[in-house]
Amino acid sequence: MPSLRFVCTLSIAPRDLRLLLQKLMDQDVDLKPFESVLISPLFSRPETIRLLRKLKEDGTIKNLYFDSGGYQVQKGIIGYHALYNQLLCFYRKNNWADYYILPDYPPTSLDSPEEIQQKVRLTVECYSSQ
Repeated sequence: MPSLRFVCTLSIAPRDLRLLLQKLMDQDVDLKPFESVLISPLFSRPETIRLLRKLKEDGTIKNLYFDSGGYQVQKGIIGYHALYNQLLCFYRKNNWADYYILPDYPPTSLDSPEEIQQKVRLTVECYSSQ
């Protein structure tokens, strides 16, 4: 059976992250909640990304996951093609994470059969063209 890993999802401001890390260090506990971190880099502040890179380089973060932010597509904040293209550019420029989660266009229970087919086809087409 594979071992379990706690992954901390970060979407907080860099200042808050620094304060939280400092408080953990001040408490002198053997708790390392930031060993594995997941973040949606396209929807995070650049300063947060810089801080995560520093924490990755100094060993505080052992496993860094870049999430695609596909949820933003579901919320209508960004279109699938725009997300895919921006993410591809970001991932190519930032090869220091350990895991890169690719976006998908997941169907929902409210979608018609045609919409479901279109979403699945769009996801497949984007990845087969790369």
